[in-house]
Amino acid sequence: MMKVLIVGAGPSGLTAAIELARRGITPDIIDKKERRSSFSRAVGILPATMKILEPSGVAEELERQSVVVKNAKFYNDSKLLSEISIDIFSANFSKLYALAQDKTESILSKKFEEYGGCISYKTELNNLNQEANQVSVKLNNEVKKYDILIGADGTKSNVRSLIGVEFQGYELEEFWSIADVYTDTSVINTDFRIFFKKDRKAVIIIPLEKHRLRIISNTEDALQEVPLDLPIKKIKRTGKFKISVRQAEKYSVGNVYLIGDAAHSHSPVGGRGMNLGIADAADLANRIINGGLDEYHVERYLIGKKIINFTERGRKIAFSQNSLKKALFFFALKLVGKSKLLNTLFVKRLLTF
Repeated sequence: MMKVLIVGAGPSGLTAAIELARRGITPDIIDKKERRSSFSRAVGILPATMKILEPSGVAEELERQSVVVKNAKFYNDSKLLSEISIDIFSANFSKLYALAQDKTESILSKKFEEYGGCISYKTELNNLNQEANQVSVKLNNEVKKYDILIGADGTKSNVRSLIGVEFQGYELEEFWSIADVYTDTSVINTDFRIFFKKDRKAVIIIPLEKHRLRIISNTEDALQEVPLDLPIKKIKRTGKFKISVRQAEKYSVGNVYLIGDAAHSHSPVGGRGMNLGIADAADLANRIINGGLDEYHVERYLIGKKIINFTERGRKIAFSQNSLKKALFFFALKLVGKSKLLNTLFVKRLLTF
């Protein structure tokens, strides 16, 4: 049986593991962390991702635990500009789901274990060499051999570094910040909200659970920038970060393949990051089972480039310093909120990639 090693037990790595395991190849999956992360990065789960995860049974559990986003509300500072209905389609898995990434990873991990898999935490890839159509690796100084290695180890990918692939692109100058908070139990969170403030500042509030919110800002203190009086009961965590807009020059070298953040990185505008990584993982797993690995880089690279361009266009429009562009953007949002047809078209574009 083919031996596969997955480096990184985030959503992308776990999806690849599940998609292989349910088809008869149970991979080894390692992560240098001591245990599954309790932090949440990605939030939104798109319909295409739910379709990918439906055959394994993951989608059903994700839907059970997720918050369905009902509306997107856009504000000019604290004044409501436009309210766009998001929950407008009745087909199965056709909504925008919000769930903290740590919860998503927990569901994926349990499903992998149901298929007979096991995640090896506190295990680090020290080195790799490719020879005789195999990948020889050193894991915690123990040498093992695999037919295929999948790098799902994030933007600072050790796998990508070891195979000599450049992560081409740039880093945005400004710091962004994040806060995960719990609200009062009387507050039910189902709306996505974005506040456009002066000097290109913005605050985004996204539901994670019924009483848990993610607050993101393109400033250094997301909580300070919130223009509403939120009834915050508990702060789970805060932090700041910089955004890299980058893409691996190659998604594969020999029998080593890159998926998820190891292959691409971009701003959170549009909520595509985790969804794109899960799509990479499912596509690669299918190619390992059914053939077509030679085309993996070309096809996934083009899709990744398309998503990076999409998210960058959205970011530049939303945070433009040009007063005319900003006025036109606000006018377009108002039109979408008032027109049922434009609302439907907007949601279709939002939910597809």
